[in-house]
Amino acid sequence: MRSFSAILSSLMASDLPSDRSPKSKFPVGRVIAILFLALALIGFVIPLLVGNREERPLTSEVRQERYADRSFVKLSDGIVHYELSGPENGPLVVLVHGFSAWSTIWNGVTPELNAAGYRVLRYDLFGRGLSDRPSGVKHNADLYDRQLLELLDKLNIRKPVNLVGLSMGGAISVVFTARHPERVQRLALLAPAGHPVKLPFTAKLVRMPLIGEYIMRVLGDRTVLQGSEKSLYNAEKNWPGLRELYLEQMQFTGYRQALLQTLRDYPLNDLDAEYSKVGSYTMPVTVIWGREDSIILVENTERIKAAIPRARIEVLEKAGHIVVYEEPERVVGPLLGLLRE
Repeated sequence: MRSFSAILSSLMASDLPSDRSPKSKFPVGRVIAILFLALALIGFVIPLLVGNREERPLTSEVRQERYADRSFVKLSDGIVHYELSGPENGPLVVLVHGFSAWSTIWNGVTPELNAAGYRVLRYDLFGRGLSDRPSGVKHNADLYDRQLLELLDKLNIRKPVNLVGLSMGGAISVVFTARHPERVQRLALLAPAGHPVKLPFTAKLVRMPLIGEYIMRVLGDRTVLQGSEKSLYNAEKNWPGLRELYLEQMQFTGYRQALLQTLRDYPLNDLDAEYSKVGSYTMPVTVIWGREDSIILVENTERIKAAIPRARIEVLEKAGHIVVYEEPERVVGPLLGLLRE
């Protein structure tokens, strides 16, 4: 019996002209080309059909079934998950999480602030955690500024608050303070976004129509998880727990699309004017940064100091981007120093 390779060689040879025989009528080369194209198409489509963590919509029924003990409020752009804790008459601290996390990132900080006598409000940004993933709206500075403003109004919080923002939450806090200085008593920024950073090639690609949707569908979950792991200083110790927090929110439809729209719409690297405007006000400002932050580099403290000369800069040694999760007690110290001014 002839081997498969011998048969394949024979077939391919039959597609070539010969001095001894007429040109074959069987277009083997064309068939092989079609097979290659079909395989390429299958390779393109299969990732769209498998491995999808976003298995269920985040409906009212799901919230009632699985999160009946949580607090939710309806705002103009959708339902928002929030938590109020601590002494009812204590000074209010508002915590704003970052780009891909949700309010659980503050699990270590909140009890410490409550124990010190502060009432804490933390909430999930639209597209994250247990808040709605609104479609048909731009995920720009206006959306997240409107979310915070409406949330405070809906909860009847009229007095100026102590505002604390992490990463993109820092950018949101800067914009909010620049636009509504009468609503902010003190401002704390933890490795805040808003200044130019060197974006990886993939981050630039996802901003392109269609290409971005495909990349986020195929690689979005893996990229978010890998990036979050890199945010830690001691990933070996702290990643398993943080990974579980990410996986919980990643199961709900619309998470990746919200991140994609934020990358496209939000000025994460271009808030110099807003920082300078905050610099023209008088409320106390503290900036906290991990020395080993590989996501937003500590060198950006120089830009912030130039824009807000009165800002107190606290650089934490042997700390990464999400020190609030890894070592919350190291963040609470500088925060309490600001809050007690």
